[in-house]
Amino acid sequence: MKNKHLKVFLTVLLLPLLVVCLMAGDTPALAKAKKKKKNRVKTKIAVLELKATGVPTTLGDLLTEILTAEVRKLKKYNVIGKSDIKAMVGFEQEKQMLQCSDDTSCLAEIGGALGDDKIIIGNIGKLGRTFVVNIKLINIKKSQVEGHVYETIKGEEDLLITTVKNSVYHIFGIKEKKKKVGKLNLSAVKEIFHGATVMLDGKKVGMLPLEINAVPVGKKSIKITKKGYKPFKTSVQVNLEQTTSIAVKLISLKPVAKAQKKYKSIPGPWYSNIYAWSLLGVGIAAAGTGTVFGLQAQKANNTAMGDHGVYDITQPELKDAENKANQANFMFIGAAAAGVTSALLFYMNRGKNSKVELKEEKKSSLTITPFISAQATGVSGKINF
Repeated sequence: MKNKHLKVFLTVLLLPLLVVCLMAGDTPALAKAKKKKKNRVKTKIAVLELKATGVPTTLGDLLTEILTAEVRKLKKYNVIGKSDIKAMVGFEQEKQMLQCSDDTSCLAEIGGALGDDKIIIGNIGKLGRTFVVNIKLINIKKSQVEGHVYETIKGEEDLLITTVKNSVYHIFGIKEKKKKVGKLNLSAVKEIFHGATVMLDGKKVGMLPLEINAVPVGKKSIKITKKGYKPFKTSVQVNLEQTTSIAVKLISLKPVAKAQKKYKSIPGPWYSNIYAWSLLGVGIAAAGTGTVFGLQAQKANNTAMGDHGVYDITQPELKDAENKANQANFMFIGAAAAGVTSALLFYMNRGKNSKVELKEEKKSSLTITPFISAQATGVSGKINF
């Protein structure tokens, strides 16, 4: 009974006190809760249009929308996209933003006018076959760059989508709960390359052939080594939820031996000696020259004999006839010597062998295979020529 009266007494006493506290202001716990709720106000971020250099403007617009959507997925920020900015500031001021994209203080001033806390700017370019992605996160209040991504990519335009998506996590310094991964498939051009050691980003991951799952997206360096072969080095881009395949060909350190040609000796024809033909030609020329000198000697001799058929020893033609005759005899002797020598050379060449390259001969073969099945029974043949 006494406890009941005590409870009533405490209730009557404390109730007015509670009402007074509520009227006077918040309790410490309530004030702390309101402060925590106030601190939950999302940071306001404006995503400006990505400047396109060397690529179509439509590609820049598309990647800007992808970038904006990816930032919104974080659900931590109040994101203002390109269309929202254009509606708020108009075309002229948006153009001014793009013109001062490299000036942090200029962007901070414009962002402050928009009421943003941070701004994301960037540009997409192309040089030759290489794309360049440059994206920055700028803190308006501090006028400083908080995050920066610079990537070069070789490949199709589809790779830009993956790069832009991944850049969001880099500029905000966020470690993803779910890792962005792809697959890497390494095969060997020849079976002899199997067993080669595979290094991925400097770490041993296995041996050829090899399929690696859950490889973080991005550029990866690959090194493959095997004793007796030159190291195989390359870099690849691993894309989100895609398989990157590489066919590995190793080069041997040993010089490749050239196939030696095979020859066989066969008897050569007697007329194949070039020296014999040369001497024969000299002999024929000498015989011809001797014939000319002989005719000239005969003519001089006839002149010296005169009309009466008696030599006149005082005639100069007689001496000339003797000289021509001597020259003719010398030429005939030389021609005979050349002819005999060439004939001897032809005779000696009759049994001489010469080398002939052997060519691989393809042999024909016949293969007969019997077969038995529920439909038929017989044999099949294959002929190789």
